[in-house]
Amino acid sequence: MSTKRILVPTDFSIEADSALQTACLIGRTMNRPVTLLHVMEPVKRETAHYRINSEEGLRHYSEVLEQHVLDRMHKVANHPKFEDLSMECLVLRRQDRQTVAQCISDHANELDYHLIVMGTTGAEGLKSQLEGTRTTHVARLADCPVISVSSYDTEAQMSNVVYASDFQHQDINHEAFEQVLELSNVFGATVHLLQVDTHDFSDSEMDFIIEKSMKHFADQWSLDNYTLNIENTNSVEQGILRFATGTHADLIIMNTRQHKGIRKLFEGSLAESLIQHSPIPVCTFRKAG
Repeated sequence: MSTKRILVPTDFSIEADSALQTACLIGRTMNRPVTLLHVMEPVKRETAHYRINSEEGLRHYSEVLEQHVLDRMHKVANHPKFEDLSMECLVLRRQDRQTVAQCISDHANELDYHLIVMGTTGAEGLKSQLEGTRTTHVARLADCPVISVSSYDTEAQMSNVVYASDFQHQDINHEAFEQVLELSNVFGATVHLLQVDTHDFSDSEMDFIIEKSMKHFADQWSLDNYTLNIENTNSVEQGILRFATGTHADLIIMNTRQHKGIRKLFEGSLAESLIQHSPIPVCTFRKAG
């Protein structure tokens, strides 16, 4: 794919519409075309709305459903508020052994999308620990940055972004982070570098070391419009959200890593927890390796 595109998966929910509006804000500003994607579940005879007696009948029923979905997507894409954007509509059919998240991420990785913007409803309790959300699964698998959106703020302009990190282990996916920085630069955003210190006490020597690490990071990535920040609290997630809310951030940026085995089930991921709970859009990208 020669043109950098933004992928927006949709299930026609309110959250998906918020993601589309966020993607269109980015698309207009960065001059990026948008692809609206819907993943269809496998069509089976037992789930059809009427009796189907042949494979040909099943194929026809599936084609009718797909055309209905495309018509609905084109109605969204042709709304006057999107008339200044280049937008295409695409339907993919999920395979039996493929999850929706795998279908989305495989398509994005194969065609080298610039960015994925997805709506999220969050997850709570045991579901949060064991399953997460479809958006968190895509964030684990996609090569490009993924922005999760729970609601659309009409006042949002991406003028303040928070990059939260420990700034110690810089195994960053350079290509993905450069795409995030490009987004920040196009919007003229201030990048607030943030480390949350969970120590029970304030240590000026430790603060000096942290600020030195952040300054080194800013120099390494040639950041111009940035601030250095340390938030002292016993919860990293709460510290990030408190700082982001206090600075009226339009976007929180974080690394994430694809966990496996027991770690995937029980250790969890800070970035994925933020995706599920943050009212502010969260942009994640996988670490290198």
